[in-house]
Amino acid sequence: MVDLLSEVGAYASIGGVIVAVFLAWLVYYLDKRRRTQEEQHYKTLTEDSLHEILQIFTEVVLKSKPESRTENENENITLELDEYFKENYRRLTDLIRDTKIYMREWRSLKPEQKANIVKVLESLNWLIVTFYPIDKAESLRMKRWLQNRSELHEKREQVQDIVKSIAQTN
Repeated sequence: MVDLLSEVGAYASIGGVIVAVFLAWLVYYLDKRRRTQEEQHYKTLTEDSLHEILQIFTEVVLKSKPESRTENENENITLELDEYFKENYRRLTDLIRDTKIYMREWRSLKPEQKANIVKVLESLNWLIVTFYPIDKAESLRMKRWLQNRSELHEKREQVQDIVKSIAQTN
């Protein structure tokens, strides 16, 4: 009888170990799957933000129009840009903040990709701080966007190239 109880106890111990190993593996597997899904989610959010930033640059380039304009046309363009930046200033600043968060959570992001995304964010910051500073006087805003119009086109091209390169590497 004692031998039978010790034998049952041994089998129960072995069964307990097997159940514990299975549960540990199951927890590991589910956690790994969750982390992979989160990684993909933040990667997608970052890429979506980059495409939105590219779209913003495209809209501003289209609104700023070619260089040979009269004073009256420049004033009208300034009014259009003024309306655009006043309506979208919060969205632009939120986009910078959110993209930084997404980037931080995208753990497999390569250093060169991260550096490129930082360049895009710096370009967007340049757009709202230098190119068209909404908190400055209207005459200064017009002067700034007229002076920086060619740089705007360069920055848009740079953002477009970065967005394409990140899309191709993923």
